[in-house]
Amino acid sequence: MFIHNSYNKKDLIHIIEVYSLGIDIVYKYYDKNEIKLLIENYINDYQMEELYHLEEENKIKRLKVKEKDEILSSAKKIISFCKNGYNIKRSLYQNYFDLLTDAKLIAEYGDIPSVRRAIKLLNIKQEPKIDVIISDNIKSQLQQKNLLKQMSIPVLQINNDNKILITFD
Repeated sequence: MFIHNSYNKKDLIHIIEVYSLGIDIVYKYYDKNEIKLLIENYINDYQMEELYHLEEENKIKRLKVKEKDEILSSAKKIISFCKNGYNIKRSLYQNYFDLLTDAKLIAEYGDIPSVRRAIKLLNIKQEPKIDVIISDNIKSQLQQKNLLKQMSIPVLQINNDNKILITFD
């Protein structure tokens, strides 16, 4: 079995962690080809059929620098539009249709924080709402981040004879 070249080093290490392959990897000491070879040998030795999908091209979209710059530029223009009072005349857009076209285009790249922010700001006044597409990995990271925020809400607690508990929402 051979792993497709579209998987990068970070993807391969993530696969080792998710499937608990029992391969000890120190991230900075191995290059992509060495990690790929270790995984291929492990799969061949243990006949792990659930990993044969690695022979096909990686389905996760990788953006080129130029594409990402264009997406970030569109997100900044949408954020600017929202900060200027949702007024099309005070924005870089000629009409509302161009704005919506850009918003729907960048909504596919919800893994980028600026895109999520731009669509969130636009959805305040926009009907119908535009849905941002976020990968499962980023969704779980955002859920963990929100959980940590909720757990770190400041609380004042005085422990004398009479207990006083003040929470801040």
